[in-house]
Amino acid sequence: MKYSRLKKKQLQELSNEFALYLASNSIDSDQWRDIKLKSIDEAEKILDLFSDMVWDRVISKANYLI
Repeated sequence: MKYSRLKKKQLQELSNEFALYLASNSIDSDQWRDIKLKSIDEAEKILDLFSDMVWDRVISKANYLI
């Protein structure tokens, strides 16, 4: 994990993007529910990867004044 995990409110605001992220990794809503219940470590890993992807996108769009 390169950055901090998104907070619960941030994840809620990005719920559509997260759903697309899961779908792009062939995880449907039923599978995600099972992962959250049965494999907390895997769920945390998925959240960390999604968070890193979001932060990478945010940082790449940032403009700096020199």
